[in-house]
Amino acid sequence: MNERNENIRKCLEAGRQPLLDFELSAAKASLEKCTRKQRALSVSLRESMQQSSETWHDNAPADAVVSDSRVLTGVAEKLIGIIDKAEVFNMPNNEDEGVEVTLGSSVTVELPSGTKKTLLLTGATPKEESTGIDCVTLQSPLGAAILGGKAGEAVEYTVGARKLKVMIRKIENNIL
Repeated sequence: MNERNENIRKCLEAGRQPLLDFELSAAKASLEKCTRKQRALSVSLRESMQQSSETWHDNAPADAVVSDSRVLTGVAEKLIGIIDKAEVFNMPNNEDEGVEVTLGSSVTVELPSGTKKTLLLTGATPKEESTGIDCVTLQSPLGAAILGGKAGEAVEYTVGARKLKVMIRKIENNIL
């Protein structure tokens, strides 16, 4: 395993969160968005609490705000955890292309069905919303299995009670 991947594994083992630059920026932007939504919910709660005496017994508006606030708090706590534990890694460069799958690699895998799928290995971005590319995180069973893999290698991983296998077909770096 190359030095970069060893550092990524050590980071994970230490409870840190390996991230790419854009992931940390996206997490901070999402946290700011949560803060703005929470402020708006505070205004809504204040308005619902100031309703006239005819509707004081109907707590539905306040209950809805409280429910939304709890969901928002959960999202914010997750983002704060990611940001607080972040250890930023640069995108891999073209010199590393094709050597080993690493954080930021675009990896084409072949499923047992013969279907090929190209994925970006990320630290915490589980969806294509930040990249426009299908992503797999280091914390996912597939992401953990392909880290350090080489083109032509088959890797196995477990999801629930099922053992799955994919073949790494192509590794590209510096695609973003």
